[in-house]
Amino acid sequence: MRRFIYLLLIATLTQACETNVNVPLPPHTSRLVLNSFLSAGDSVRLFLTRSYGPLERVTIQDLLIEDATVRFWIDDVEMTTVDFRDSIVDPFFGERSAYYVGRNGVPAAGSRVRVEVTHPDYEMASGETTLPSSARMIKAELIQNAYRQSIGNNDTYTQSILRVTFEDPNSESNYFRIDRAYFTFRDPDFPTQVQGGALSVIGPAVPTSDGGFEATGSFGTDENGSGGTVVIDFLCEMPNAFSPASEWKEVLLDSLYVSSETANEDYALYQEKLTLQQQNSGGGIQLSPSEPVELYNNIDGGYGVIGGYVLRADTLAF
Repeated sequence: MRRFIYLLLIATLTQACETNVNVPLPPHTSRLVLNSFLSAGDSVRLFLTRSYGPLERVTIQDLLIEDATVRFWIDDVEMTTVDFRDSIVDPFFGERSAYYVGRNGVPAAGSRVRVEVTHPDYEMASGETTLPSSARMIKAELIQNAYRQSIGNNDTYTQSILRVTFEDPNSESNYFRIDRAYFTFRDPDFPTQVQGGALSVIGPAVPTSDGGFEATGSFGTDENGSGGTVVIDFLCEMPNAFSPASEWKEVLLDSLYVSSETANEDYALYQEKLTLQQQNSGGGIQLSPSEPVELYNNIDGGYGVIGGYVLRADTLAF
C-alpha cells in the first residue's frame, strides 16, 4: 500500500511539472534563393531554389525552380541565350544537378556580372558582383616553432606560421585562402633523404594573450585595404612523424607547393559565415545552445549570394 502511494505521488508530481507551451510562428513568405559562384574564363551559372518555412518538410528536389526567367549581364552587355540544364547525379536517390547557364560569352577578370530572376509566384530577385583577378604567390616563409609550449625540458605543443606574400593585381583588396599545401624537406639527422608531406593550414593567424596564435576564419586580407603586395600569416601544423613530441626539430625545407584561392568580398564573407554556421550546428547535433549565424546575402528581393573566386597553384624552391 505504501509503495502504491509513493508511485501515485511521483506520477502526480511528474504531471504537475509538465507544461505545454504553444509558440506562434510568424508566417513564412517564400522567396527566390540565388547562388552563383563565378570565376574568370568560366561560364556564368546560377543555382535557383526557393526558401521554405521551419515546419515544411522538403527535399532539394522540392525547392528547385525550373520555370523562371533568368537574365545575365557581363559589364552591362546582356547575354542573349540562357539555358536551363538538368541532369541526374545519382539515379538511385534521384539527386539532380539543375542550373541556369549563359551560353554566349564568359566573364574576364575584373568583369562585373549581374543576374536578374523573375517568376510569377515570387518577388523579383537580383544581384551583382565583380570578379577578382588571379593573385600570384611571390614569396613564402615557413616559421617553424613560432610558439612552443613546454613542460620541463619536453615540448608538448608547437605552432608554426606560413607567411605568404601575394601580388594582388590592380590593388583589388581581395581575400586569400590556402586550399592545399605540400612541401618537401630533409630531416636534419638524415640530410641526404628528401621527404614529402602535407602542410595543414588552419587559417589566418592572430596572436593570443599567452604568446601563441589562433586562427580566425579561413580567409585573410590586406588589413589596410590598399591592395598591391599583401602579406598574410597562416597558422599551420607541421607533420610530426619524423620527430617525437619531446624533440621538435626544425626540418630543412626544399620546396613548397601551395594551391590558393583568391576571392572577392562577396564570396569570402559568404564562405566564412557558412563555415561558422556549420560549426555552430555541430553537424545537426546540438549538445549546448549556440548563437544563430545569419548567412551573408547580397541578393535584392531574395536570398543567396553571387560572388567570384580564382584558384591557382604556385611552387617555390627554398
